[in-house]
Amino acid sequence: MRTHFKLLLLFVLWANTALGSPDSSYVQAKLSRIDSLLHQDPTGFRTELDRLASELEAKKADKVLRGRVAIRQGISYYYLGTYDTCETYIGYAIDVLRGSVYKSELAKAIRIKGVLFMMDDDYANAWDQFNESLSIYEALNDTIGIGDNNLSIGIINQHRGHFENALNHYSKAEQYYRAKGLEIKLGPIYNNVGSVYNNQKNYDSAIVYLKKSVGISLKFNNLTSLQNAYHNLGTNFSSLNQSDSAIHYYELAVGLSQHDIFNLAPTLVVLGHEYQKKGLYSTAMQHYNEAIKLSEPNHFFVPLKEAHFNISEIAIVKGDYRTALDHYQKFTAYSDSQSANIFSGRLAELETLYETEKKEAEIQSLKTLQSEQEATLKLRKKFNYGLAIAVIVLIVFLILLVYNRKKLGASREEALVLNQSLSRKSAELEDKQELLLETMKEKDELISLLAHDIRSPFTKIISLMEVVKLEGVNGQDLESYLGLIENVSYDGLALIQDMVDLSRIQDSELIPSRAQDRRFSVNEIIKKQVQFYQSQVTAKDLKLNLNLDQDVELVNKASFFERTLDNLLSNAIKYSRKGGNIVLKSELDADFFHLYIQDEGPGFSQSDFEKVFQKFQRLSAQPTGNESSTGLGLYIAKTFTKAMRGELELISQAGEGAHFHIQLPLR
Repeated sequence: MRTHFKLLLLFVLWANTALGSPDSSYVQAKLSRIDSLLHQDPTGFRTELDRLASELEAKKADKVLRGRVAIRQGISYYYLGTYDTCETYIGYAIDVLRGSVYKSELAKAIRIKGVLFMMDDDYANAWDQFNESLSIYEALNDTIGIGDNNLSIGIINQHRGHFENALNHYSKAEQYYRAKGLEIKLGPIYNNVGSVYNNQKNYDSAIVYLKKSVGISLKFNNLTSLQNAYHNLGTNFSSLNQSDSAIHYYELAVGLSQHDIFNLAPTLVVLGHEYQKKGLYSTAMQHYNEAIKLSEPNHFFVPLKEAHFNISEIAIVKGDYRTALDHYQKFTAYSDSQSANIFSGRLAELETLYETEKKEAEIQSLKTLQSEQEATLKLRKKFNYGLAIAVIVLIVFLILLVYNRKKLGASREEALVLNQSLSRKSAELEDKQELLLETMKEKDELISLLAHDIRSPFTKIISLMEVVKLEGVNGQDLESYLGLIENVSYDGLALIQDMVDLSRIQDSELIPSRAQDRRFSVNEIIKKQVQFYQSQVTAKDLKLNLNLDQDVELVNKASFFERTLDNLLSNAIKYSRKGGNIVLKSELDADFFHLYIQDEGPGFSQSDFEKVFQKFQRLSAQPTGNESSTGLGLYIAKTFTKAMRGELELISQAGEGAHFHIQLPLR
């Protein structure tokens, strides 16, 4: 099986000085705002670009301005994996930007076109595109662009086996990035350098650079770079025949790739191969089948081809030649014509083995049929004897039937009563079975949720601790890493708290019997929650405005009120963009206490309103700071508010920030 390495390219959006007409100034202002959404809100990034493109088209704006928008549209489709659409936008941008004043953006578009050539293994055209882009950046003295193209040229050299040239270009890229203080870009470079050393079988140097990449990626929370570094560490240890270490790092990479199918599929294949080498075929097959399921609809031919090949090899070991032949045929179907000729001999061998297996099965089937016929003759003889005995028994039975006919009349009524009782019991059992199936479904959802969401914070904590141990971090850097560990721990704690609340709700439908009423100050609990989240508010540069009416003491379930407020306030922080506002406002009237929680986050789509208070619901909006979300918080808040004889309602409009209203009785 071919050794897999993950090589990283860097796409960075830019901020050019607005040039030319007022229209160009207007477009520049729009693009500057849209560029900030690329990593925070990819969907919003693409939506805003399409809206701006439509606006420029309607106004028949200058083609150059539309070309600047087209570059970004191409990048958005690149990240979606829709490469044909990406190529269309990038080609249009290059055509209209040639000869314009936007040289930097032209160079960016040419480099992206080179990346598309490289993905098709067309290294000659990719080389030409990267060198043209590099020449433009050198004329502009744009050190970041020069660094990006050196990185791309290094990758081409590495694919061609020119490892020293690759290291030379990676070194140049590092120098340019360091000159600009761009430490965040060093993670992908170290990852690529580590893979070069692995190609050269210099495994110790490979491990050093790959772990440097892990440290920088963790520091800047660059999950894509971190996933690739873990993948390459797994490949390095696989080359050393250290399967346990390889599996450890591949598992970490899989844990970080759950929402990135482009990287997840090949990592599942190499992870499955490590289990295959250890003889754990069932586990290996699970990973291969998952990779195939991800790859087929997305046309990821490399992982598809290798997954089918490895399944074929496992089937041969097990003597299942039909399965082996089926998957080997699929493997050759995804190979090019030259490779197909090489593998034709192997295919013929498998076909022969399968035909032999079929003939042996036919012979065995004939032997079985003969044995069955002999057994049938014996059974017929026994049947004849049995039939004679049955006739005698039947005669005796008829005599007894006549004798007991009168007694049977009385028994019918008793049987009718018994049948009615059985019908009722059957209906009760069906109801209980339906309840059991619903409970099992919720259990499966809960296990799936825990398996997915709770792994992420613990993976990050383990990774951060490895870096601290590896590099002997101390002083201010240690405080920084401890701060990261603290934030991830809070995410894990919030997930566990939601699981505890869900357990309390499912333990009994009569929640009021599980929590006693007591007198409490609402303002005291509100201020306590605000103080608890102050560090997270500060970390995201949010403004939390309190506008509280006079304090009031309620006799109700204080713990439920505290958990409800905790869920709503934590959601407001999770979904607020950096620098946003959160408002907590309370009001009193003659009969009720009212509390309003409002944020400036993405809010809810029209389809969200129907399921916002249902459990295990992942809504359209995503946390803005990579925080975790279980899909339980609003369900728990709604249930607890109902148990307090109150109401929780969503009063915001679609597309606006979230705005919730809690109403509790004063008496």
